[in-house]
Amino acid sequence: MKIPSKEIIIKRLTEDYLLQSCDYLFCHNKMETCNLCFCIFYPCEDTDLGEYKISRKGTNIWSCMKCEWIHRKKTLERLRVFLTEEENHRLAAGDMYIKFIKTMETEG
Repeated sequence: MKIPSKEIIIKRLTEDYLLQSCDYLFCHNKMETCNLCFCIFYPCEDTDLGEYKISRKGTNIWSCMKCEWIHRKKTLERLRVFLTEEENHRLAAGDMYIKFIKTMETEG
């Protein structure tokens, strides 16, 4: 499976994109939505949502296996609004995550 670019992920979120089929759909748990395939914030490095693991090749990689937050409909809808601001597209994943979280906190 090819990892989609940040631009494709943004397109999926800003258009009314519906994931029709995926080999990994709902692979971890019963999720509300799986429109992202790959998280736009990867690696967020938020230790409440994941952790670093040692890969089979011996490298340190970020694991999101415990994260369901990005697969919630409420999060996806807020992310769509967040991405309507073109300036947010240019941020690095970590910076975008921090700004998005702050936006969610101010919205309540």
